[in-house]
Amino acid sequence: MPTIVRNPAGQRDCERSLRRDFHRHDAAPYPANLGLAPFAGGGRASRLIAALGERVSHTTEVVAHDPRTVAFETYPHAAAVRLFALEKIVRYKKKSRPWELVLAAWSAYRHLLDGFRDADPPLLLDEGLLPRSVSKDGYKRWDDAIDAVVCAYVAAYIWTHGTRSPE
Repeated sequence: MPTIVRNPAGQRDCERSLRRDFHRHDAAPYPANLGLAPFAGGGRASRLIAALGERVSHTTEVVAHDPRTVAFETYPHAAAVRLFALEKIVRYKKKSRPWELVLAAWSAYRHLLDGFRDADPPLLLDEGLLPRSVSKDGYKRWDDAIDAVVCAYVAAYIWTHGTRSPE
């Protein structure tokens, strides 16, 4: 979910930049603007960040082991392209694809995530959190869960390594 949406229409500069960098990987983000229902009033994430006030910093400049609580936007498909050095995204979204293809993509993506068991930081997945196989019924829940795991891993990676050198 976009964190700050102020543009009345079109796409934000960050989306334009990501589109330029990730379009060839099929990982370009959808545009967010105030004209779209989910972003009326700036969107949920913006309202949450505002409600937290000074307890949270909204920034992309994070040092390793930063003591602040930091909010930043993460794009799971773009993150996966970089994390796993993919040419194209893993098409685990259900959309109108045959279930066999969705399930195969889920298994492939889950296998990629398992490969981060020895990474820095490590990613240890519990079978209950993200099973190796999922059912068609209620799949959106699992689709959201795998996105959440990738976003959480990006946060852990940034907390561990930072986005910039300490000053």
